[in-house]
Amino acid sequence: MKMNQEFIVLRRKETGSFLKLFKDRGTLAYQADYTDNLANALFMSLEKYEEDKMQFKSMAKMFGCEVVKVKAEYELTYPNGSEVREIEKQPDKLTRDFLRGLFD
Repeated sequence: MKMNQEFIVLRRKETGSFLKLFKDRGTLAYQADYTDNLANALFMSLEKYEEDKMQFKSMAKMFGCEVVKVKAEYELTYPNGSEVREIEKQPDKLTRDFLRGLFD
């Protein structure tokens, strides 16, 4: 089974590492930690980024980072190499009860 995902991360301009976490130390003082492993980076959905674009760009500038869009494709397999099947989501109990009530 394959899955695609797009998200936003902050990449440090000097080293290419990704913002992993940051802490507010009070009055415009911050501590930031970085990682070379993209899987450990802080990320934001494209939708959230579009909502808060100016704030996110300001944060990137403050940390010496650039805003990077990541397009990822994941291939899900079991440890033995066989393909993972897609699971059909079942309606929750409240939805089932509501639908039954309509037809009773």
